[in-house]
This record gives sequence, C-alpha cells and structure tokens, in this order.
Amino acid sequence: MEFEQFTQKVNNVAMICSVKILIIMLCISCDKTESSFDTNQNLNKVIVYNLGSVIDITPNKLQELLLNDPKILLVDIRRTKELTGTYKMLENAIHIEDNLIFNNPDTLPANGSIVIMCETGYRSGKLSEFLKTQGRLIYNLRGGLKNYYKCLNGNIQNKTIDILETKQDFINDGGC
Repeated sequence: MEFEQFTQKVNNVAMICSVKILIIMLCISCDKTESSFDTNQNLNKVIVYNLGSVIDITPNKLQELLLNDPKILLVDIRRTKELTGTYKMLENAIHIEDNLIFNNPDTLPANGSIVIMCETGYRSGKLSEFLKTQGRLIYNLRGGLKNYYKCLNGNIQNKTIDILETKQDFINDGGC
C-alpha cells in the first residue's frame, strides 16, 4: 500500500514539473512573457503575465497587413478637427480620440490585430506604449498618416510591397 502511495506522489510531482517546464518553455519562446509559480506547487496558482508588445510598422508593412489580415482594426486617434485636414482617414478606419482610449483602454477589443495611427506617429506611439502596459499587441504606424501619404504618393503606388528587415532598409527606403 505504501509503495502505491509513493508511486502516486512521484507521478504527481513529475506531472507538476512537466507542466511547469512546458510553461517556462512557452514563456521563453514568446519573449514578452514572465511567469510566477506558487511555491507549494499548486497548479491552480500558476500565473502567466502577458507584458504586451508594440510593433512599429512602415506604410509598406501596413499595406501588407491590410492584404493579409481582413479583420485588422485601424484606429485613427487624431482630434476630430484634424480629420478634415490634409491627411484623410484611411478607408475602414475607425475614429477614437487618444484621450478616450487612455481613459478607457477597454474601448478597444482585447484580441486581434490593432493598428494605431495619428498624423505624425507621436501620439500613436505614446498610446501604443500605454496599451502595451495593458498586455496588448499593438501596431503603431511609424511616421503617422503624414508619412503614409508621402509614401503613397511616391513609393507604395504601383510598387510591390517590401518587408523592411533592418533600420538601414528603412533609411534606404526613405522611411516608407
């Protein structure tokens, strides 16, 4: 009888260790996650924190995302008065001012691809960093709509979309 109890305990400990190793491997591979384990080895108390990410994208990369992800959410965070200026809102984008999202991040869906944009990329960068702390994956349009339309008039139109791999590629491509 004691042998069976001992075997059961060994199996339980082995299972707990296997699960913890799997979680640690997942955390390491995802690069943006940390984990905390209960010292009593209680599986119900394993907590994984998602720290979120911000990915700065170029106008070319935005075009690629639009082609490959039909459910992507485009969010223009400019002030209402800015929408009638030189840089028009992108087709299928929704307008939510940045201060509304700062005050209530749950305005945005918790899952899915979200691209945040403003006129120059400054406010969208700040908001993206804030949303990152909320555990979200956010794409930020680098250089904003000003850069997007500059590239549209020059580099994107009638050109195949390139994925820029390095900072030097970005500089060589004129920021587009």
